[in-house]
Amino acid sequence: MDIEKIKTYLQRTTPTKLRNFIGNENIELLVECNFNNIENILSSSNLCNMLLALKGEEIFEDLQIRIELLGQLSDEEIIKLADVMKIQYRDDQDINNIIEAFSNIKWKNSKESRVFLSFFGIKAEEYFSKDNYIYEPSIEEVCPGQISENNKRFFELQDYQFIIKQQSLNRLKQESLIPRNMLIRMPTGTGKTKTSMHIITNYIIKIIKNEGIVLWITDRKELLEQACSSFKNTWEHLGNETIKLYRLWDKYDFNEEEIENGIMFSSIQKLGRIKNTTKYEKIRARTKLIVYDEAHTAMAPETRKIIRDLNCREEIRKEYRPLIGLTATPGRTNDLESKVLSDMFSNYPIEIRPDILNQINLSRNEYANFKGDNGIIKYLQERRILSKLETKQLEYEGLSKEELNEILTQLKQIKDGEDFPDKIIKKIETNKSRNKAILKELKELNERGTPTIVFACSIEHGKTLSAILTMNGIDNVAVYGETPPNERKENIRKFKSNEVKILINYGVLTTGFDSTNIKCVLIARPTSSVSLYSQMIGRGLRGPEMGGNEICLLIDIKDNLEQYSAEEAFEYFNKFWGGR
Repeated sequence: MDIEKIKTYLQRTTPTKLRNFIGNENIELLVECNFNNIENILSSSNLCNMLLALKGEEIFEDLQIRIELLGQLSDEEIIKLADVMKIQYRDDQDINNIIEAFSNIKWKNSKESRVFLSFFGIKAEEYFSKDNYIYEPSIEEVCPGQISENNKRFFELQDYQFIIKQQSLNRLKQESLIPRNMLIRMPTGTGKTKTSMHIITNYIIKIIKNEGIVLWITDRKELLEQACSSFKNTWEHLGNETIKLYRLWDKYDFNEEEIENGIMFSSIQKLGRIKNTTKYEKIRARTKLIVYDEAHTAMAPETRKIIRDLNCREEIRKEYRPLIGLTATPGRTNDLESKVLSDMFSNYPIEIRPDILNQINLSRNEYANFKGDNGIIKYLQERRILSKLETKQLEYEGLSKEELNEILTQLKQIKDGEDFPDKIIKKIETNKSRNKAILKELKELNERGTPTIVFACSIEHGKTLSAILTMNGIDNVAVYGETPPNERKENIRKFKSNEVKILINYGVLTTGFDSTNIKCVLIARPTSSVSLYSQMIGRGLRGPEMGGNEICLLIDIKDNLEQYSAEEAFEYFNKFWGGR
């Protein structure tokens, strides 16, 4: 995108209009967070820079900005656009007809939009092909012993991972036990996916003898990509013969006749779309084991129906299939939902057991005299598997008594299991004093070279933080649900390789994202969900023994530290997973 050319057009408009496009709250924040003392921060040039930092290429998706830019075009450009739109253009007064006609056109890959973009040096085919994701084959053969370039690093299981693997396989071997459902619960950073792939590899080789399908299900393509990569790594090192890997999500698909043996990675959404087809029935008939990743998300009615149908048809006893759930947060904040979730997995959790591990690793005398805290998180921190949390609470002033009372009133109306409503989030995310404290902290973290992941209140909030940092010359990248796949991948790569120290996100990186360089987690997003909160904390919990850091700084704002700790977040759901 030709930024300078767009700026040339934007600078032809009035500063007042530029301010309106940016918004008064952002303008005030820009002035107060002028950390580098930029001279004349509200000049037309700087206002254009701020608008572009906020919007990027999405600037053209704002109708009012498109209309304003249209009014700044030259006569020659107007005539060219009018010709495409088949509108007679004679004099300056006719531009209003063109603007009106253009504003009524939906912003899409049309001839009008293509011509409009060309004025700013943008190729329409590149602009509108945002989903330029590079797809792997839908069916891939994975060969043991042929180690691909990305899979040369391979680690044996840690002792706690090995015990979980053995416990799981022992249950899977008990064919007389119906159902053989279970839930593997491991805190983020302890190698849940890796452990699962060792279980699956052993199950395929030793139990089902390479016959049938292991069906891995979750609800997000990022998690599916991560799982495919992890399985390939494991099978290339431990597999016994060439195996087929099936991808069934998004645009991935294959013919019914191609379904044989192997492992299939599918989104729950895709299974829902093919539910009443012969392809679904063939998948179901071939499936020997079901694994549902991020099992705490499996409570949606349609999801539960599909899982139950795959897991068992009670009228045919032999059609029970074992179901393994995987999670770092095994439950919901709603007690009834947590009970339903535990029932789905036969009330059978498999988890890290410090008491068993101490009995193995300590001498008889050491074990007899051991009086340490056997909580999972603290135990793993002491073993340097998880990092230790150093906590800091940002305080700010700004909410008036009236605003606080309004928020408290709304909080009292939240039902059990619900998160903060959008009205409360909006009130908090637009607080100037709060954002100033966040930005000041991020500036200092960047100066210290501390890799930091930021959980913003919303997409708009993330864009505001990113834009103000950019205006102050502080490099950062951002990832949201709407971020094009290749841009998302590149931004994450820049953060993981330490090219930039600040990664801002909303609604994307709470699960399935591991970056061993994270030294700080800044939670700017208020939440009443212990599950979501623990997932956000978990991004920084990978310790030295898992390639991470000894200490992770957790920066929280206002109240969250008073509600939860990492230990409480994991232990909260224990009451729903009773004796085995």
